[in-house]
Amino acid sequence: MKNRKNEQGYALVTVLVIITLFATLFLAFMGHSLNSVKQNQVVEKSSQSVALAEMGVSYYDVAIQDIFEKLKDEIKVKVENKELTTQTAVIDYLKLALKERIKNIVPPSSVGDDASFTIEKSDDKITVTSVGNKLKINLNVIGTKKDDPTNLSVEMVINNLSDIKINTTTNTATEIVFGQVTRPDIINPNCNNPQSLNLSQGNGNNGNGNNGNSNMNQICSDVLIDQSNSTNGTRSYSGNNDIDVSKIYSTIGLVFTGNINNRSSLMIYADSLNSEKNFNNGNSLSIETKHNFTIGSNVQNTDHVNLFIGGLININGHLDLSNSTNVYIRGTRTANEISNNTISTISGHLKIDSTSKMCINGDIKVTNGLDIYQDRLIIKGKVVDNNGTQINDSKIKYVTDSTDKQWLQQQCLNTFEVSTATTSNTIEWGNITNSMVNDVIYP
Repeated sequence: MKNRKNEQGYALVTVLVIITLFATLFLAFMGHSLNSVKQNQVVEKSSQSVALAEMGVSYYDVAIQDIFEKLKDEIKVKVENKELTTQTAVIDYLKLALKERIKNIVPPSSVGDDASFTIEKSDDKITVTSVGNKLKINLNVIGTKKDDPTNLSVEMVINNLSDIKINTTTNTATEIVFGQVTRPDIINPNCNNPQSLNLSQGNGNNGNGNNGNSNMNQICSDVLIDQSNSTNGTRSYSGNNDIDVSKIYSTIGLVFTGNINNRSSLMIYADSLNSEKNFNNGNSLSIETKHNFTIGSNVQNTDHVNLFIGGLININGHLDLSNSTNVYIRGTRTANEISNNTISTISGHLKIDSTSKMCINGDIKVTNGLDIYQDRLIIKGKVVDNNGTQINDSKIKYVTDSTDKQWLQQQCLNTFEVSTATTSNTIEWGNITNSMVNDVIYP
């Protein structure tokens, strides 16, 4: 009986040991399970931040490609405006502009609960460098989930920098002309280089063609002259006041050895024009020369006469401008004229009434004084006397850089326009590529 009681005590101890063992094992298992859950949560959160960082890499890659495309358009304009003129200047501008605009990329406000991605925006964390034929963009993209960040180092590349070419095209200076007396559209062959310019029905041929071309009984309204009949390359016409056509268009110089008086409704264009005697009593005349206009005596009693002179005017007598008569002198100089410092000259007096005007691009010498109305002599240069001393007259309108350009054009047409050669720049991008992700370094 006593032994049975002792065995019951041992059984109790055994049960207690077993209970303790199972309790220990249970607690150990539960601790391991909790540890696993925590580790899984950490791994999951880290995995989510990595995924967010990768999402940011894709987002910034697309954003940088868009920046690059817009920069190409911007650079094109700068090249055309000659703000960027070399390949090196374009690449340097690309580097600076890309860096500044990458800093200003705005990520989405939210990509999920407690989730975001961004980049480090300090200068040392964003670099844009040219290496050989590549432009390398390095930045750090940070993905964050519940305050757990993952930082990915990213390198993007733009290839084929050497394909960027700046092309410069030079356009020669366009010759500026008045263009007031135009070439006739149709010329009868018999009115080409006629022997005489007295070719109207009333006076020209007198029924026998003596004044016509090749003795043809031809009446001409418009005449074309393009062949010289003199050793100096001009065509000469003798006679006195015997021009009786409506238009003379000459691609060479013309010389008239007699007077050109009492002409009306006449248009003349010539490379140069020399009227060796008087040019008086003109009415409704338009005379244009590409180069110089020389008159051997006076120009007086004018009525609605317009002289468009591409070169210089030289008058061996008086010049009286009356009744809406206008003279425009562009002052185009030949090499010989420049070397001899030739200027326009009037050996008599210059008179301009209130209805007329004279526009001069350059200097003019007036030997016998001025009689002009206020602002009717408009000049970009100076007026001098026979001794070369400048004539100071308050009525002269001097053209300066501050002169109203619209008023000047209205008054003087294109007398003062400047013809200059121009250059234009364009850019070719060739096979240059958009940015692409070249490498990602994971932590």
